This record gives sequence, structure tokens and C-alpha cells, in this order.
Amino acid sequence: QWADEHRNLGFSDRLPNQCAATLVAKRLLQDKYKETLRKLEELIYYTLEHDSKGIRGSNLDFADSVYSLNMSGKKSEEVMQIGLKICYSFYMCSTDILTQKERNETAEIISGWMQGRDEKISAPIIRLVNGLKNGNQTKFDITRIFQSIKKTYGINEATEILKELLKAKFFLQEQFFFALEELKEKGKINLVLRGGKPLTIVTIVSDNTQISKAARHPKYGYGAAIVHKRSNDGKTQISGNKRFNLEKDFEKLDAALRLEEQLKRKIKKPITNFKILTRAGTLESHVTGVDLWHFQKEVRGGKIFNGTLTRDIEETVLTLEEIDDIIKSILMLGENFKWKIWVYKRLKKYGLI
Repeated sequence: QWADEHRNLGFSDRLPNQCAATLVAKRLLQDKYKETLRKLEELIYYTLEHDSKGIRGSNLDFADSVYSLNMSGKKSEEVMQIGLKICYSFYMCSTDILTQKERNETAEIISGWMQGRDEKISAPIIRLVNGLKNGNQTKFDITRIFQSIKKTYGINEATEILKELLKAKFFLQEQFFFALEELKEKGKINLVLRGGKPLTIVTIVSDNTQISKAARHPKYGYGAAIVHKRSNDGKTQISGNKRFNLEKDFEKLDAALRLEEQLKRKIKKPITNFKILTRAGTLESHVTGVDLWHFQKEVRGGKIFNGTLTRDIEETVLTLEEIDDIIKSILMLGENFKWKIWVYKRLKKYGLI
């Protein structure tokens, strides 16, 4: 339990500025691993940034690669094995400075793997290759992954792992284009005017993990401001497009959903405090319904979950239509949204006042 940042803290379940990696590091600092942790310090805080802020990273960096492996259907044990090899190689090569020759070598191997594959699906990987040849580099990117594994385990192991990462990334790109077709077939589109400009809300029932990305895409998708997705097993995900600066809207939406969940479950004394209902994480409470929605605050956006791929919780009693109505109302009201008025109307509707 000491290695889990999710704690019962009253009305929030996350220790601020912590993740499992930082907590393990703090525990080990009390022992004899200071030199080891010094070599891993940059990686630990890179992990914290991605875990706490929901940042996936650049194409085929460490975070994006692990995400792609998980989303491609690989068994968790296999993902763990690859991830541990990458981490250990980072540790072994923590002081290495990458050269352009190493970036070129990585780019050439990727180019060879790409031969004969659909260029449209491969576009992000092609851009990555061109960037490497032009000297591009980011924290723990694909060059650092490949070269670190090569120096630690040998060229054959490095090449095999690189191919696994490319295969997973390519699979997700295929799913992205499948998602575009699925959106055309059964996606529900709603438009809300704000400041004379339309905001698009996309709602769909789908198991494709790339639906939200596809719906938000400005070129291939709908440039959606908000995507409301429900999987066939009932898990609900609502995600915002950071291009529209919906940070405040997501706070209101989170509070409204947590309130509505309580009201529809006929809670006689629902929690209505806005500050409580907009706290990040999963609210720990004796009031049924409040704890079913997880809120991930993000700069300019946000994500709200009722269940995820890795977290099974009780399904919301709110229908797709009810959630859509709440989303549309909050976006339409904008700066005119008043929480006390919203609460009064909702309590009145459910006969509590």
C-alpha cells in the first residue's frame, strides 16, 4: 500500500505530486540505493509527469511505446518484461549522450521495417524517421530505447524489441482509421454555439480505444471539443480537446455528473458542495454515486471516467442521453453557468425541495 499514490484522503484519492515510481524511490532512499536512484532520477520524474498529467508523450518515446503495447492487446506480463528491459537499459546507459550516427542507425532500421506498409497508416512513424534524420530528440525517445538496449543486451535483442514497439504503434494507427469509419457509421454529432463558433460533441458506443483521438482529430475526424464514449461493457469516458480550453467546463461537468448520479440513485442527502465535487481523482465517500466518477484535471482540458480498461467499478445509472444533455447544457451556458442555480433546479426536478 505504501507504493500506491491512491489513498483514502477524505474526498480525494491521490497524493499530490506523487506516483508509484516516486513513492518507491522515496522508500529506497532510506536504504542503500542512492546511487542507483541518481541514475534513474530523470526517468522517475518523466514517469510522474505522464502519470499525473495524462501526457502520453511523443511518437514512440517510452510512455507512448508502453501505451501502444498495452492498447495493442499484448498480455500484461509481456509488456512488463519489455518495459523492465527498457528501464534496466536506461539505468545502464544513464550517462550516454546520443550521437547523430545513432539516430541515423535507428531511423534506418525503422525505415526497413516500414517497407511495403501503408503510408497513410504509417504517417506518424514516417514523420518520426524524418525527424531522427534531422537531429530531432526528446526525453527517452525511440533512439534512446534502441541504443540503450543494444548496448545492454545486444543488437539482436534491441532489434526485436524495436520491431515489437513498431508493430504495436502500427496496430494503433490501423485502429485509428477503423475508428474514423465507425464514427461515420454510428457516431452521434451535436453542435453547441459559443461566441458565434460551433463546438462539436461526439457520442458513440464503441470498444475501439482510438475513438476519442479520431473524433478530436482536426483533419480526419470532427475536431470534436468533447468526446463521450461508452464501451459495450458499460465503461464511460468523457475527454476534452485542449484546443478549446475547456478546463473550467470540465470542472462543472464533473460536479454535475457526480450530483446527477446521486440524485438518480435517490440519495436523500446528496453532496452538493462544488469544491468537493470538483476534486481530482475518485472521491472516497459513504454516499453512493459520488465515488463512481474519476476526474483527471488537465490544463485546458480534462477527462472523466466511469471505469477504465484497468479499473472495473460499478456502471453509472445515467444514460447516454442524460449525460449528453448535461454536456450540452454546460457548454451552452459557458460563463453564465451558476452552480447554486444548477443545484436548485436538479434538486427540484428530483423532488428534494
